[in-house]
Amino acid sequence: MEGGVRSEWPSARSLRDGWLLAVAILLAIQFIFAAATAVSYQLADSNSADLIEIARECSEAKECATKGGAGRLGLFSGASWERLVAFSLRRGGLGQLQFIQLGMLIVSMAITFVILRRYLGTRTAVASLGVYLPLVFCVTEFRTLDAPNAIPLPAILYWGGILLFLEFRAAIFAVLASFALAACATIYILFLVVVPFHLGIVALWARRPLLGVAASCVAFVIPFCLDSLDAARAAAQSLFRPSAGAVAMAVGGALFVLAVRRLRRNDLLGSMSQVARIGTVMTGALLYLTLAAWVASVFFRLPVPPESRYFAPASFPLLFVCSASIPALGRRAFVVLIGVEAVALLLLPFAPEAPLSGRGPLVLIMTAFALTAAVSATIRRGMLLPFRSSFGMVLLVAFAVGVTVPDFFKPSRAEKHAFVLWEGERIVSALYGKGYTYPEVFGSLEGPAANTVLALAASLDPDLFGKPAFPVEPDFSLLLLKVPLTGAAQTKGVIAAIPVDRIRAAIVVRQDRSFVDWIRAEICRTAHGQASRPGDCIRIVPDAPLLHLGEYVAIRDTASPQSDNRVHGTEHFARPSWRWPEPGDGARPGGNTEGPLYVRIPVRTPGRGIAHVLRGGGIVPDATWRFLDVKGVEFEGDLPGAQIRFPDTHASSGVVDVEVRGIGNHPPWEWLRHFIEVTEENAHLLEQYERST
Repeated sequence: MEGGVRSEWPSARSLRDGWLLAVAILLAIQFIFAAATAVSYQLADSNSADLIEIARECSEAKECATKGGAGRLGLFSGASWERLVAFSLRRGGLGQLQFIQLGMLIVSMAITFVILRRYLGTRTAVASLGVYLPLVFCVTEFRTLDAPNAIPLPAILYWGGILLFLEFRAAIFAVLASFALAACATIYILFLVVVPFHLGIVALWARRPLLGVAASCVAFVIPFCLDSLDAARAAAQSLFRPSAGAVAMAVGGALFVLAVRRLRRNDLLGSMSQVARIGTVMTGALLYLTLAAWVASVFFRLPVPPESRYFAPASFPLLFVCSASIPALGRRAFVVLIGVEAVALLLLPFAPEAPLSGRGPLVLIMTAFALTAAVSATIRRGMLLPFRSSFGMVLLVAFAVGVTVPDFFKPSRAEKHAFVLWEGERIVSALYGKGYTYPEVFGSLEGPAANTVLALAASLDPDLFGKPAFPVEPDFSLLLLKVPLTGAAQTKGVIAAIPVDRIRAAIVVRQDRSFVDWIRAEICRTAHGQASRPGDCIRIVPDAPLLHLGEYVAIRDTASPQSDNRVHGTEHFARPSWRWPEPGDGARPGGNTEGPLYVRIPVRTPGRGIAHVLRGGGIVPDATWRFLDVKGVEFEGDLPGAQIRFPDTHASSGVVDVEVRGIGNHPPWEWLRHFIEVTEENAHLLEQYERST
């Protein structure tokens, strides 16, 4: 147009950048929503309870140990997580802790985006938004409230410091990385395995290697000891204790020093471009940390294959190495990749079991890439370079989608009936607010998901630091269920009701004492009447102390004298996982059972003419109860079956024989309470479970 300003079309670069910005915003929104949903799904388990009790012990009993929960090999995590728990309990409860946890996760993703954009480009940073969350979920414990969930933020700060050190060769960045690594170790002691790698990189690349290594050591040791002196002392004792492991680590350390000296003499990193140097270090980190997890698992007789959480330090190197090929992708391939990632983030909020489903596949992926890096280095005569093929990123994107699949093909009943953290906290607080005690709650609580609030009942006990508790047999029962709001309104005896969504509520129903006495049940690995050996049957010891952590109640095999051989030490986590008790004659029964268990539960009917309906079964995915036989009491119903009725026409006592399958390694005090016993006026509570079968 004459006399006017000439209009210009936006440049191709501005259009491309605008499109990437829009995609990044969309994926970021999906990321935040998926992360918030995953946090809302969190449960409280025994580990959560132990850490809560450590925090309460410091803030209420004023007995503060500068270490957290114990791990394997005599090591303890630092006290950072416990301090955060104590802070949250003072400022509003565990919901505050979940909010902080979510904020740390979002900030860690933002920093990851910035780092990848700086070193691999904007397209790579955008693509990382879709795979970062599933990757982090599967190397932490996001299904429950646990210390490793706070790791992503300090971990990415560490890797950011290392990359800046590799770029600028300034010792200050190595020192800052050491501070971040100390923060990681105070949360999760597993990150001690990164220390040799960290010092090796500093020794290779610092202009003054001795000063750089010394400064890095000081920057790691001082914060770690100031925050977690007891944990540092335990680590030092394990490291310097005379043993084959200590000798092996000493020899490995000496070889490591010799290798670093030779590589520095050859100026390995200095002869590379910045891109090649960073790629080599990230690939080496992936190889070293993956190999360390496998070697430690084999050498120290830990689970093999290693648990996915052992690979937490290697999660960012894996993401970096696999993302290095994205800048070379064509436009169409990149669009397809982003589309699949958007679908993965869209599905993730509907897949609460994704953090569990992805653990095994992630171990395989980590191991496969480490082996590929090792083979590639061998072919290239020691050169560790990122993968040029886009197969790695494609595999990560497929992993991000794949972790959601099990929830759609075989949805877990846990999400429908279990009580997530905020629900359980409100239920337990309501019960304690009404004057119920921990022994009363433990002995009377029943329902298909009642065990999902046991950890909170133990850790939030108002009398946690009072006199020792013992099991009691209350003259009432507390039935815990999630029901439709209409069903809650018509239920008799509701003492607590908490809305969980727009259509359901969690209710606690107080009833007369249950006819079945689960705490005196006999549990056998052989059916009654079949040949058995010592140790095949076990019982709960009702007179032993009721603990607040670990094995809440004592269990003995019926062939041995009544005794309590649980670990009663003051150290949290200082105990093995629950196992089938070893018989008194020393014949080990072979660990926990995989097959069906046969349970004989005492039954007493008072003869008041108030019929009770009994239905068994929990929320464990494959758990089933079948009533096989009823002796000594009048009943109605088909046998074998999942539901029977006691008319209660006269006083009587007898037993119910039950076959229980699919409980895995869950301890008896959890699944023995997986039943619903109601009077006929509350029989409507059974309808949703009858329909589910």
